Amino acid sequence: MSKSAKKLELPAVNRTLIQSWRSAHRLIQYTASLTSLPIVLPPGTRLAFSLGVCMVGLAGIAISDYIEKKVPATPELSGKS
Repeated sequence: MSKSAKKLELPAVNRTLIQSWRSAHRLIQYTASLTSLPIVLPPGTRLAFSLGVCMVGLAGIAISDYIEKKVPATPELSGKS
């Protein structure tokens, strides 16, 4: 909100219901406009982040396969009869 808009607002005690609603509505619109700003990352950063996520996924699969080979599932736990 601009300085002139702040000066025109009455204290919360002296506002009518309509004035209070308009003030809250303006505040909601203002905060929504701040959160709708896009986050722009450089292409190199996006690529590095994507590769990092893929590496974490591959490491998880490799660790899962390693543990499965070392500790095989028993028939009761695997759900097979």
